[in-house]
Amino acid sequence: MARSALLVFLFALVAVLLVPSTVALLAGERLSSPALELPPTPGSPPGGWPGVETPPVPGQPGGRAGAAAAPGEGPSPGAGPAAALPSAESLVSVYDEQAGQLLRMPLETYVAGVVAAEMPAGFALPALEAQAVAARTFAVAQLVAGTARCPLRPEADFCSDGRHGQAWASPAERRRFWGVLAPVYEAKIEQAVQATAGEVLLWRGEPIEAFYSASAGGRTASAREVFGLDLPYLPSRPSPDADRPTPARTTRLPIAKAARALGIDPGQLQPAGGQAGTPMATVVARTPSGRAAEVRVGDRSFSGTDFRQRLGLPSTLIESLAVRGGELVVETRGYGHGVGLSQYGAAAMAQQGDSAQAILAYYYPGTRLAHLPPAPV
Repeated sequence: MARSALLVFLFALVAVLLVPSTVALLAGERLSSPALELPPTPGSPPGGWPGVETPPVPGQPGGRAGAAAAPGEGPSPGAGPAAALPSAESLVSVYDEQAGQLLRMPLETYVAGVVAAEMPAGFALPALEAQAVAARTFAVAQLVAGTARCPLRPEADFCSDGRHGQAWASPAERRRFWGVLAPVYEAKIEQAVQATAGEVLLWRGEPIEAFYSASAGGRTASAREVFGLDLPYLPSRPSPDADRPTPARTTRLPIAKAARALGIDPGQLQPAGGQAGTPMATVVARTPSGRAAEVRVGDRSFSGTDFRQRLGLPSTLIESLAVRGGELVVETRGYGHGVGLSQYGAAAMAQQGDSAQAILAYYYPGTRLAHLPPAPV
């Protein structure tokens, strides 16, 4: 009897420990908080890369000579010489905030940790491969520009915390989160990283600003409308993620809490006379992709990005705003800034049979894939 009770207890304990993680993973969750919220890289305008000390190998893909002669990118008058790319065997330093450790590792090991943290491992392989290329390109662009720096540990190139760049998860963290599925997902991510090892996206011979977000909500935003950057390879275009991961999200905030977040008097949100539905908050201007450019609340105006950040909204793709039942109710689509690759859009394209190359070409049009040069002998 005592043995049976012990077995039941152990079974229940295992279920409590494993089932929530497994259900979350099967539902498409990822390790980090969703949506990469990256501001433009300071000091890295198009054509203005300062370059690094590592010289390119003449004639090699991704090197100065090969990149400048790339077909399909057109001439680059005034852009100056192409950037000197780091070698495929480069080492990078990462500050693991959770462990409080400064780690040094090969670039490809870092990329695997970023893919694990930034995209659900349950996504189809082409989507994971596209994510690996985007993550590697983003990191290489920062290394080339000399802006790869972790504000929490200045001697580190990158932070593990997604609030300071790309999220990164250690092998131990991945095992804890994935549980019994860890061997399967580790092998899958390793396959995606190895299949694209050393591959980066170039525009006119230079690594691009490979922005990405969780879901564009049906249409990506251009770099100009979100970051004010004139980057031709980051235009606004349809994205097959209008209903992914959900068609719409509803955020409800008590009036007092919303007013504090916006720094306004609660009376500016509360309809006079208690008339529910009165439009006390309104989107008065939208960007070309339909995102909120300006939101007016009472006599105050906020940029769409400021309004979203203050209220913690999933995106600026605001469908409706209303005050009901003592709450500010906001309906949004998508998740993240919406610029560049949409992770859920990539997953949809992969399910339709598109390759990683097709996904990257769609979300970063006009760019080309190149390999980082080998290490100098």
